[in-house]
Amino acid sequence: MHRRSLSQRPDPRSGARPGRARFAKRAALAGALFAAPFVCGWPAPAGAQTAKQDSVGARSRPDFAPLGLELHRLWPDRGLEAAPADGLLSSLVLYPKFETEIRRDDNIFRAESGAVADDILVLRPSMAIRSDWDNHAINLTADVEFGRHDKTASEDYEDVGLAADGRIDIGDSWTVSPRLAYGESHEQRGAVDDPGAAVAQTVFRTLEGAIETQYFADAILLRGSATWKAFDFDDAGTVDNDDRDRLESAYSLRAGYEFSPGTILFVQPTLRLVDYDQAVDNFGLRRDSEGYEVLTGLTWDVSGVTFAEFSIGYMEQRYDDPALPTASGLSAQAVAIWNATDLLTVTATLGRRIAETTLPGVAGILQTAGSLRLDYELLENLLFDLEVAVQNDDFEGGGREDSRMRFVLGSKYFMGRNWYGELRYQHESRESNAIGADFTANSVFALLGIAL
Repeated sequence: MHRRSLSQRPDPRSGARPGRARFAKRAALAGALFAAPFVCGWPAPAGAQTAKQDSVGARSRPDFAPLGLELHRLWPDRGLEAAPADGLLSSLVLYPKFETEIRRDDNIFRAESGAVADDILVLRPSMAIRSDWDNHAINLTADVEFGRHDKTASEDYEDVGLAADGRIDIGDSWTVSPRLAYGESHEQRGAVDDPGAAVAQTVFRTLEGAIETQYFADAILLRGSATWKAFDFDDAGTVDNDDRDRLESAYSLRAGYEFSPGTILFVQPTLRLVDYDQAVDNFGLRRDSEGYEVLTGLTWDVSGVTFAEFSIGYMEQRYDDPALPTASGLSAQAVAIWNATDLLTVTATLGRRIAETTLPGVAGILQTAGSLRLDYELLENLLFDLEVAVQNDDFEGGGREDSRMRFVLGSKYFMGRNWYGELRYQHESRESNAIGADFTANSVFALLGIAL
């Protein structure tokens, strides 16, 4: 089926406002968000936590880290010897990378019965440009992923991601971090809104922007953030996805007090708004909503051994259509990193959130997810990891409930500064009280990468 372009999609609210113009307005807003801190001099977040830096997966390995390419050495129309050694280009470093992955998946459609197995070749070129400054920072990234299936060419995909972010240091206590990103991707099979193997995969675009500001001095922490993300879905075969196009935005403020070094008690209210492009979806429901979340919690970061942050509170999302029930419940966020030894890191996470869906009769999905991960350094250049993750999805208003589980076992081997390889096994399953929604899938992949 021919897919309508963005400019051909009508907006029910105006009768004729083109999607391309709508996306352009969001791009302009993203540019304004990205530029605002440079104009206004807003403040932002602090640096990485010590325990995070010392963890097995994140710690520095100078002997196996790519050096990158200083941009002044790639100066056009000049030889390397004549390239200037100072100036802006000399402080920007290019990190190109290329990965090749071969994957075997025994249930590519995440189907309950009649599983289809296939082999997938994945090519993943990417590059990053990072500043090498004492103060401030800027990062530019671009990545592409090509997936080619041996038997089911209909599942082939090309994903693209572009991002720019930075940090402005305003004295010792204030910083500001803007971010702007664009992505084009495909919806994973097994996702809640995926219609299944009978329908072509869903392709969608995202455009997102964020600003986070932070002031931390004299035991007082103030952190404010504004984020938004626009979604634009293509139709999938005969499935009309226009009613999934939306803009999600959130505004939060964290106020905290450090009552002992590394220990901060905080409260964080958040306002969340969801605005769908269509006033009424394909089932006659008005899905625009507004909600809030209030958390109170504690951050504990007193050494390079342990970092922990946990919070608990309440969240609620109210929908414009009275036929959709309010989604609400206990809210919680937690992460703990424990460097048990110099060779072993244990990471645990827990979170609850309200996710969007356009399933008929369902307001939102109350998701509760948790994970436990072990990272072990057998040798300085040989790492192993094991992760178990579980998730419960409670469909508000629909009576459906899903339980998901993921198990991952993997290893990574550095073959020098520029070459590395990975071997990984993943088991994924879903149990649901909805007919035909259960599945089990296993995949194995081998990866070879080069980074300069």
